[in-house]
Amino acid sequence: MCSTDCALAFYVPLGMGVSSDMDVGIAAIKQLLPVLIIILLLFAGLAFLSKRKGGATKTGTSQFPFVRKHSLFSRAELLFLTALREAAPTADVFGKVRLEDVIEVRPSVSSSVKNSERGRIKPRHLDFVLVEPSTTEILCAVELDDSSHTSARARASDAFKDAALAAAGVPLIRVVASNRYDVDALRGRLESALHALPNGGASSPR
Repeated sequence: MCSTDCALAFYVPLGMGVSSDMDVGIAAIKQLLPVLIIILLLFAGLAFLSKRKGGATKTGTSQFPFVRKHSLFSRAELLFLTALREAAPTADVFGKVRLEDVIEVRPSVSSSVKNSERGRIKPRHLDFVLVEPSTTEILCAVELDDSSHTSARARASDAFKDAALAAAGVPLIRVVASNRYDVDALRGRLESALHALPNGGASSPR
């Protein structure tokens, strides 16, 4: 009998002590719960921002690895453009124009020929094109030949543009790149090229 009574006397206080400790622990957790939630939200927010930043960096450097160029023309091109505008003050001058925007394949040719010939002009461009301001009628093309035009590939490309523009009836003058330009001489070359047009250079940029 004594052993049973002693056991009861031992377990009852022990059970009461464990329950009290658990209550204290639960109360402490309840007090810390808002803090834990805030910490978890902070970690989740940081993880989201880090992932978003990493995704933007990947897009910027891998899928679209581009940066803006400082200017449209090089120093040499800008120097010549200034002289060209002075030589043809009544014309509008555009630079880096697609060849396909100046000439096109004759509509009378077959579709296969049209596609083939269009493929030859599509990737090429002209350094400068002069147009009549009010109508944008194409007056002539101007190529600025620097040292890059000395390679065999460049010479072949130049020969193709020369022939294609001549066939389309678009005057082309070539000017060797220099540190300075004679505006009067350049104006004379432009006028000579335009006088060769069927209309006798009615749109001559004087």
